[in-house]
Parts: sequence; structure tokens; C-alpha cells
Amino acid sequence: MVSVVETGSVAYSVTLNFRAQEIMRAPRTMVPIPQRIAVGIDKIAGPKHRTHFIVEVLETELLRREQLAALEDAAGCWKDENHPELANGPEHFIRALRDQATQRLQKIQHQTSE
Repeated sequence: MVSVVETGSVAYSVTLNFRAQEIMRAPRTMVPIPQRIAVGIDKIAGPKHRTHFIVEVLETELLRREQLAALEDAAGCWKDENHPELANGPEHFIRALRDQATQRLQKIQHQTSE
């Protein structure tokens, strides 16, 4: 459910519910948003679907920020000396892996044809 209340000439308050199945149990949060944003949401999602649109956008942004934080936390953990197999570049390493698989397959096919 979404309720819109004019709080001045510039802002609206939107009540957010999380997931359509949980509307009755969902926590509600009043978030004042500029009128131009409310109009933009209506154009994209329609006035009856504001909640779903807003929740989707927020979930996407939260995931993006969590991933960014994880990348920042992991920065510097890769050490070239721990991966000598990649010294000639990843293409060389991948080609060698594929060649090994091809050789194993040829060996198995040769053994089964005897």
C-alpha cells in the first residue's frame, strides 16, 4: 500500500511496504520525497505500484552498495606471487587447461577404442 500526502509545495510522504505478500506485516516508513520524483515514479510504475517500484530500486541499490563494500574490503588481497600459473597471462593459463582436457579426452577415446 502507498499513501501520498502533500507536505508542502515540494514534498510528498510515501509509505513503503516490503513485498506484496507481507503488506499486513511489513514495517512502514514515512519517507518525504520531492513531488517531481513522485511524478516520475508514477510515469514509470503507475500510482498503484509505487511501493513495488521503490522497494525494487532500494533493494538494487542496497545490493550494489554491499557489493561495492565487499570489493573495497577485498582490495589488495590478490598477490601475483601466489598465482605463478598466471605469470604468462590468463589466456595462456586457460589455453593450457583446455589442452589438458583435450589430451585427457583423446587418451580416454583411444583406450576405449582398443
